[in-house]
Order: sequence, then C-alpha cells, then structure tokens
Amino acid sequence: MAETAILLIDGNNLVLEEGKRLNLETLKRYLEGKFTLLEAHYFFALRPIMEEEAYERHQGFLNVLVRTGYRTHQKLMRKGFDSWKGDCDIDIALAATEALQKADWVILLTNDTDFTSVIAYSHQKGGKVAIVSVERTAWDLKNEADLVLDISEEPEMFFSVAAEASPK
Repeated sequence: MAETAILLIDGNNLVLEEGKRLNLETLKRYLEGKFTLLEAHYFFALRPIMEEEAYERHQGFLNVLVRTGYRTHQKLMRKGFDSWKGDCDIDIALAATEALQKADWVILLTNDTDFTSVIAYSHQKGGKVAIVSVERTAWDLKNEADLVLDISEEPEMFFSVAAEASPK
C-alpha cells in the first residue's frame, strides 16, 4: 500500500514564468500515482477589492479547484503603507503540523524559503516532506526535503500557456 500524503500549495508563492499556468488537476493525479493522497489544499491571499472581470476569473478558478478535489483556504490582504500585504504562511505551517498527525508525508508546493523551518519541524516529529519543484523552486527547500518531485522536467504534462485576456 502506498504511503499517505497531504498536499499543501502556497498559491501566493507559486512562481512560474510569465504567462504559464500549472495544471493542478494533472498535478493531483500525478501525486495520487505516487501516494495515497488524503487531502489537497490550496492557500492564497487575495486583495479585497477586485475589478469584476478579475473577480469572475478568480471564482472560475476556485470552482475548478473544488471540482478537482482541492480544499481552498482564502484570506484577505491588507493595505500597508505602500503596498498590499498578506500571505498564508502561518496557515500552511499549521496545516503541515496537523498533516503530520494524519499522513506519512507532507507535500509542499511553495517557493518560500521560510518553509525550511516547517521541514525541520516535520523531521523532528518523524515526518517526511516532499517538495514539488517547479521552474524556480528555491534550492534551500529542495536541499532540506526528503524527496523532490521536479515537475518542471515534464513541462508539456504539467504546464500550459495562459490565454491572453480578451480585449474589451
């Protein structure tokens, strides 16, 4: 029987080349071929004010995630002095801690090197961490993980070019 895993995606730190999109349905199926995937989560922070067209695209994206079996976790960004601030790092770290109680593996898709602390904590508790590596995944994360799943080696399988927004 395959080892169990929980997937945690840091949507705000999913760094891809301009115009590329990751096919999250294909990613989930790929991971289900390697693990017994108990849960898949997508975390993101969102500006509270959006133009209608952007909001509709976002809602469509959420609908696809839910239909594909992802649990979505959204929080609102806050306006700082000169920019919008917000991320889900603490939420993801807590989810990783909970995942250690349920699964053999925590699978992280992020480029945020702050998660090296989550990997170290997981190791202290006897857990294993896999990093899903995309084009620009930080070396620190890859180096600390028990397993690196480099999906950038199969771009035609996992990535597509985003369609241009239609002119008004």
